[in-house]
Amino acid sequence: MPPRRIDWLDVAKGIGILLVVLGHTGSTSRAATNYVFSFHMPLFFVISGYLFTAGKYDFKTYAARKTKSLLVPYLVFAVLSYGFWLGAGRKFGADADLDIPLLQPLLGIFYANGHGHWLIFNTPLWFLPCLFLVEIGFFGLSKLIRRERYLWLALLALSAAGYLDSLYMPVRLPWGADVALTAIVFYGIGHLAKRHAHSLDAFSAAPVRAAALAACALAGYFLSEANGRVDMNLNRYGNYVYFYLAAFAGVAALFLLAQFVRRSGALRFLGENSLFIMATHMLLLSFVKAIVVYVLHLALADTRTAAWAIAYAAGVLLVASPLVYVANRYFGFAIGKSGSGKPSLPV
Repeated sequence: MPPRRIDWLDVAKGIGILLVVLGHTGSTSRAATNYVFSFHMPLFFVISGYLFTAGKYDFKTYAARKTKSLLVPYLVFAVLSYGFWLGAGRKFGADADLDIPLLQPLLGIFYANGHGHWLIFNTPLWFLPCLFLVEIGFFGLSKLIRRERYLWLALLALSAAGYLDSLYMPVRLPWGADVALTAIVFYGIGHLAKRHAHSLDAFSAAPVRAAALAACALAGYFLSEANGRVDMNLNRYGNYVYFYLAAFAGVAALFLLAQFVRRSGALRFLGENSLFIMATHMLLLSFVKAIVVYVLHLALADTRTAAWAIAYAAGVLLVASPLVYVANRYFGFAIGKSGSGKPSLPV
């Protein structure tokens, strides 16, 4: 039997993937982009850590499960995306002005690091192999370190190592191994937070939760403004303290928001299918923008407004919904699921 889903976590992932799409439209303001980027990727690592359970798996079994759920989807979408880019994508938009050797993105499938042009055909795919390394790394860490206080110390040390790597490491590592040093901190704290979930009972009253939500959201916004643009894919974090405070403030705000709207079927749908949307939204965004340029005859420079960002995101999700149905129904293996099954639709 598949594990029982946690509705508010699916809603949190749904809001998170919606923010990812909005952030990648190129039409959000500088302040909004800074704020979204300050926590949207940490959010997914925190959620993954919250769901972590080593259970009775040995390393081989656990690695095989994560290969099936993360690396197989990565390879499927990377190959398909490269094929699209090779046949059409590189001939339009900004890619048409770049002189990129055709072999570089092909090798990028195996290098699996989203910086430069290695994954130009679908940059967000960097997240999947990086998450694989984080999952495997934390599995080993949890077996090695049993006491919680020492696990906190290990995560603190890893946060320092990841930050120093971002400042001084002259080369980027395959599979986002450098980013994984920072990502595992969020993953580990997500896991530790689950152990103390009962402490959130203090926020059960709606007025208290609303006040905490507002405080976390405002703190995250001002911290993101003070720190400027960060980007986990680029291994760019700005100020160490501001980065972590803004990330956790943003994640906490979104978790509290998810508690308020936990019954939203549309957001649960997005969360349940966040892997598919993450892996396809840049391609679908190119399709939507092509309609704007070639059908509506509008210049993309004239669509850099909040209203257009929402319109782009809505268009992407509208196109993605029937594709999600098909993927769930017939190609479950491609999105990390065991075979085909009954697809879910937003309600």
